[in-house]
Amino acid sequence: MTRITRKIEIDKRTKRRISVSTHKTQCILHFDQVDIKMKLPEAKRIAIELSLAVEIINDRKSKKEELRII
Repeated sequence: MTRITRKIEIDKRTKRRISVSTHKTQCILHFDQVDIKMKLPEAKRIAIELSLAVEIINDRKSKKEELRII
């Protein structure tokens, strides 16, 4: 099995060790002491859900900031 490893950089203020190991058909998410092994479709779905959640949170924050300015 071919293994390609890559570190994903994270904001240092979280003080968490987060990395992802990519293999031919799967990826392994290492979050502190927890390892989650996922196939490609699962990883894509999780990435979509997380990006949507982050967009919603950022949108709510921007609306609150607009109300403060007015």
